[in-house]
Amino acid sequence: MTFRKHTQILNQEDGQATTAALLILPIALALCLGLLLIFMWMTTEAKAIAVCRVSMAKSQKQAANALNQLIALNPKAEALEVKRRSAMAALKAAQLSGQPLLISSATAALAAIHMLQLPLMALQKKLLIIGKTSSRLTIPQATEAVKEALPKYLNSSFSFSKHPQFAVYSSPPDARTPSYRTAPYFRKAQEARMRLLLQMKNPRHLGNAENFEVQTSSSAPSFEIGCAVTVDNRSENKQAGENQWQPQINEDRLLPN
Repeated sequence: MTFRKHTQILNQEDGQATTAALLILPIALALCLGLLLIFMWMTTEAKAIAVCRVSMAKSQKQAANALNQLIALNPKAEALEVKRRSAMAALKAAQLSGQPLLISSATAALAAIHMLQLPLMALQKKLLIIGKTSSRLTIPQATEAVKEALPKYLNSSFSFSKHPQFAVYSSPPDARTPSYRTAPYFRKAQEARMRLLLQMKNPRHLGNAENFEVQTSSSAPSFEIGCAVTVDNRSENKQAGENQWQPQINEDRLLPN
């Protein structure tokens, strides 16, 4: 084999290798880009779910603390209510007797009990407001937290939301300082659940990465996330007679919990 022929063979082999490399390179780049996008989606999804749960748990913790304190006041509320009803009965008996001294004494005793009840009534009302307000703000605060945590190239919109209800009732309902109980369906009623649709924004100008349109295209990549948190009293302290209501993450059908 002459040197020239050998050189031609080598050149042909180099050309074939170059052609193969040029054919494989776009496929390899597309594969790498696809894997990168999948990794970005998975990372973003995990972060969004974590932020959603943390925000919901924070709001539900405030509601749970208010509930625990409200229930802890029940023994004192019941004792004062028993005294009030007894004082009212004594006042009625004194009025029936028609004796001014007895009436004056019974009236003063009832007024003293009313004064003792005032701070407790105010505290119960305050805790009810905290519980209801924290519950009402759970979804809005979680939504805002998720939006702030998302990359700038993503839009978010509700696909479903369920606001928690601070489902407690007073017993007896006509008491000045009633006891407060949780409704039988409290765990379900207190559940905060939402799902968000995350979708990529369309760049208005390709040369400006920070300038995005608010509207998204139906063909843009998207995925849905969900999170749910309620308040439950499954606690190790229950055997000690304590009511320890705590936030509890619930499984969402969209999430691999």
